[in-house]
Amino acid sequence: MNTNRSNCFRLYTFGAIGLSLAMLGSGCSSNAKTGLNTSGGTAASGGNTAQGGSTVSGGRTGQGGTTAVGGTMISAGTSASGTGGASGSGGSQGVCSGRPSTCFALCQGGVCDCYCPGPGGAGGSGGAVSSGGAIATGGAVGAGGTMGGNTQTGGTTGAGGTTRTGGIATTGSGTSCCTSPTGTIAEFPVPTADSQPSGIAVGPDGNLWFVELAGNKIGRITPSGNITEFLVPTAGGCPFGIAVGPDGDLWFTEGCSNKIGRITPSGTVTEFPVLTAGCSSNFIATGPDGNLWFTEEDCNSIGRLTPSGTVAEFPVPTANSAPWDIVAGPDGNLWFTEQSGYNMGRITPTGTVTEFSAIAANPTRGGIAVGPDGNLWFAEGGINRVGRITPTGTVTGFPVPTADSDPTDIAAGPDGNLWFTENIGNKIGRITFAGAITEFPIPTANSYPSNGIVAGPDGNLWFTEYYGNRIGRIAP
Repeated sequence: MNTNRSNCFRLYTFGAIGLSLAMLGSGCSSNAKTGLNTSGGTAASGGNTAQGGSTVSGGRTGQGGTTAVGGTMISAGTSASGTGGASGSGGSQGVCSGRPSTCFALCQGGVCDCYCPGPGGAGGSGGAVSSGGAIATGGAVGAGGTMGGNTQTGGTTGAGGTTRTGGIATTGSGTSCCTSPTGTIAEFPVPTADSQPSGIAVGPDGNLWFVELAGNKIGRITPSGNITEFLVPTAGGCPFGIAVGPDGDLWFTEGCSNKIGRITPSGTVTEFPVLTAGCSSNFIATGPDGNLWFTEEDCNSIGRLTPSGTVAEFPVPTANSAPWDIVAGPDGNLWFTEQSGYNMGRITPTGTVTEFSAIAANPTRGGIAVGPDGNLWFAEGGINRVGRITPTGTVTGFPVPTADSDPTDIAAGPDGNLWFTENIGNKIGRITFAGAITEFPIPTANSYPSNGIVAGPDGNLWFTEYYGNRIGRIAP
């Protein structure tokens, strides 16, 4: 590992004033690779209503423990590009031309950029807006189903677990003096090359924490862009999802090592074995019951882990459904998506599972989040939509303007909208409650923003770039 590699901050601004580039720091390389082009599908309207649902309770129990301003919008299915501009020249002369008098030029190494303090700054505007979508009502809870499940008392207990402290720190550069226009994107390279950053969460320490799937590390980035990495004790653990736990620590899944890990804000890592081997745990969330809940793709189960390390597993009724993301819902239950089962699932804290049928075939659902409207919002990569489901099971779908963009993850933003990643489209999307979508391109090509986006403590959205090997920040 290159511990001397310095971090850098790149800022690209597109708009009526032209293109300006500021670079602070050194030693940066692109590390961008061509993303996976597996998504597609056409947006479907209408759909069939699914009544009922399969229910199951019980389970097995054991012990153990990436600056683009503006964007593309859509109106009635027609795309419109945001404002562009000619390339600007270097030097401080003219970089703030046309900007408010409060703006100033900041230069380093002969490269300048314009910064505007305060609540605004000129930004690119989009086009017309698209709202609407296909609506289907249904998904009522089935009264029957299979009750019980396979129960196992005992299990393997991780007494203490494997612990590692410390980490490798690098310092990023940037400025926090100004309010950026909506859609402004900054990127911070991850120190470890080709680390494949995935899930991201806000820690109790006011920093952002993310996992490095290939790097086998947990990363911490401050709002100013300083990154520290902590090695996962088990080699080849494949850390993937991460969430803050009820105990103030960060908890993460290890899809390859069959463990759930815990890392303190100071960097101490403890691992707990999952009950059933080979389950490939994906995402994790804290439930309303004070436990950690996670998806087990290959075992077709939802797992529950107490902060002390007791594990329980609850099977999903639909066989081979491949549960993916999970979140605590507004109704006191946990909600999850199914990659292959094409359903939306709900599980109570006691382990009763209800599934709600899809309104279109093969949605390949990804991330899920609770919206400020009290509904659940989710990404549907296979059919290029963002979906919404009410706690009672009414589903609405909204098509994404960029074809075959493959929306993957989603999070509630501080502006009252939902923000989502487009890993093939290489954009960050914003959707209002009415279904109006605006897209913002990511500066690094083929960065594959996919499995992580979250509202940060600084009022911005932060996301991971899987192949770009960067952590991105976008102003709402």
